[in-house]
Amino acid sequence: MSYPKACKPTSRNRRKKAGLLVAFTYGFLLASVTPAQAADAPEYSIPTAISLQVQRDLLEAQIADLQTTRAKDWKEARHKKAQYDQYVRSKETASPADMIPSPTIDRVAAEAQQATGRVEMADRILAALERHLKSLGADDGRREAVGAEVQQAIEMELLTTQQSQWQLIRLSEWETKIEKQNRYNEYARQHPDHPVDRSGSEANIAIGRVEILDRLLDSHLRRLESIEKKMAEAGTIKTGATSKTATTVSIPGQPGWHRDGDPKTEKTLPQTDACYPSSTLNISDGAATGIREWAECPGNPPKCTGTYVGSVTWSPPPAYLQPGKEVDITATAGTKANNTCGSRNFGSWLQIKLNGSNIVLAGESQYTGPPRATGRFTAPQGKPGDRMVIEVILQAASLNGKVHYTFVYR
Repeated sequence: MSYPKACKPTSRNRRKKAGLLVAFTYGFLLASVTPAQAADAPEYSIPTAISLQVQRDLLEAQIADLQTTRAKDWKEARHKKAQYDQYVRSKETASPADMIPSPTIDRVAAEAQQATGRVEMADRILAALERHLKSLGADDGRREAVGAEVQQAIEMELLTTQQSQWQLIRLSEWETKIEKQNRYNEYARQHPDHPVDRSGSEANIAIGRVEILDRLLDSHLRRLESIEKKMAEAGTIKTGATSKTATTVSIPGQPGWHRDGDPKTEKTLPQTDACYPSSTLNISDGAATGIREWAECPGNPPKCTGTYVGSVTWSPPPAYLQPGKEVDITATAGTKANNTCGSRNFGSWLQIKLNGSNIVLAGESQYTGPPRATGRFTAPQGKPGDRMVIEVILQAASLNGKVHYTFVYR
């Protein structure tokens, strides 16, 4: 599908939270995630048959929901494509007064391309979900009663794994969008009388793929928050990805450090101007992505332009910390540039502190640490009412942010 001009799409409300981001291989969307029993956790095990049963049910529900979404996007793509074709044909016969404005035609073209991108990504994810479902083996038809705590544990493991993998894919697709959009912008500057270039269509399709991933990630996040709320009310705690194995264990009345609400985030964005027209920083519980665009000044149009995408990740601290227990924290930092020419000194780094003392430092230079680093801390002793703060200080593409995890001893 080819259109005469790339239209910068209306930005959807980028989700403030995106879920956990860890280093899974891009090519493999899903893996079997049967929850395991932590070595130092209370007795808690999930029979394999029950785990597979719950996973099948969850995957089948996900497939059904995504198929419904795909059908809607496919219908929209066909409708917008037909509308675009109609507008193009009308230009040949309509009088000047009745002619559809070019910006309207361009907008419809972009909407059709974005819907096509959503369908493409839905097909990829559906194929992966179906492969995962098939890998679990045939359903023997037997159904056992599964307690809410067991189902929640398995569902959290499945959702957090998918969150991690889909976040990486989303970042890759966003970088594709930036690359194609920059290529189109450069072509349009060089050919102002005939701004037709395939990269404009490819940028819009990539945006569509990002949009459906945003939908899925947002849906997963809401479900995870709902599960965590139910678990908190029932007295179950998710130990988190920083322990040897992540699982859900029951610790009624066990003293220790408990997360006091959701982590608090801060960010500082520079003022935009002609030289730095756009800066965005998205921070979630475990990841932050900064995107910064620049243009050479002065110059109209600018000779050189570019976009930097900085990404930092960390393993969030568990919701419950047992005094005296060691916890590993892994952090990563990196920046990718896509410049037509020239460059800017934008970088990424991450530092995590416990009550002001450094735990881990990751970055891109000898001063900010290696791109991937692991630190360890021991949960201190405490008494009821004591408070403790784990602070994440970050830069993503030289955009500053902070995340504060507050714990209360009870």
